[in-house]
Amino acid sequence: MTQGTPLARFDLVRLPVDVILADSAAASIAAKQATTSIPVVMGVVSDPIGIGLVESLARPGGNVTGFNGTVASYVNPNARCPVCRAPVIFYRSPYDGRVFFDPPLGPPWPKHPCTDSRRFGDERRRWPIDYAPLPLSATSTPVAPVTRTSEPSPQELGWEPLCSSRVEQRKGVMQLIGDLANKLTELTLLEAASFDRKGPIWTSEYEDAPGLYAIAVLYSDAWGVHEQYLDAYESRLSPLGPELLRRALTGDAAALAKVGRIMLEKLGDFASARIYLERAFLAGAVIEDLTVGLAVAALFSEAEGRKVVSEHQGAV
Repeated sequence: MTQGTPLARFDLVRLPVDVILADSAAASIAAKQATTSIPVVMGVVSDPIGIGLVESLARPGGNVTGFNGTVASYVNPNARCPVCRAPVIFYRSPYDGRVFFDPPLGPPWPKHPCTDSRRFGDERRRWPIDYAPLPLSATSTPVAPVTRTSEPSPQELGWEPLCSSRVEQRKGVMQLIGDLANKLTELTLLEAASFDRKGPIWTSEYEDAPGLYAIAVLYSDAWGVHEQYLDAYESRLSPLGPELLRRALTGDAAALAKVGRIMLEKLGDFASARIYLERAFLAGAVIEDLTVGLAVAALFSEAEGRKVVSEHQGAV
């Protein structure tokens, strides 16, 4: 069934078919609308619950079943390359794409060269997974083993894993929750994104924008597994709003000044406030005398800085 046209769906319902295979979300919806008695098997649909195809993944209900794009990823950290037998990490994506990575599994995401489809021409790229199937015996394949190059670890590049992570959708925003450096951390993405939610999540706090993080994840589709980089902020910065934080991340002078003031007056984070206010000053922001005074206070000890802020709030 293609595209779920009315003519196609009614013709199928009239025929004595045992099952209807729908190749898209639109075709699945059309088939469901056409019949409640003939089983409908949907193809890969990213959000079957949201578009009303099924009641839940555990108990679909009705006559629709099939696959969806939120199947958990699978990682085997103790795999071996089928060509050179080197230790690798095997990753299976939610779309059933299979990739061998050189350990550790994180940015810059080095794919193992023996099975990296980028080493081969367009012939192998036509496979709807990230590498063509390879024999288990190295003697029966024409692909020669490749010497692995030394790659810096994610930690050496400034990345930290978000351990025991989970992804939640709250009030229209996407949150990443997990253990970061032995501390429970909640990060909110500046923009909602599609990625392998059960895959590894790595974080790197921006040195010139405290509280804002670069996020490294894997994104899978029917044609392979790709690296993806996103931006997120700590939950304590939520009152500032994503638009202001997005502007601060791009170096907007007014946004930097406003974030710096809130860091001082509301959050009491003097070290972070100093970074934002110094960047705002260098970017040409017009900073009020009061804010300049608070910025100077941030240069002193935290106790002295808190005293200055307390005196200012008492005067107001």
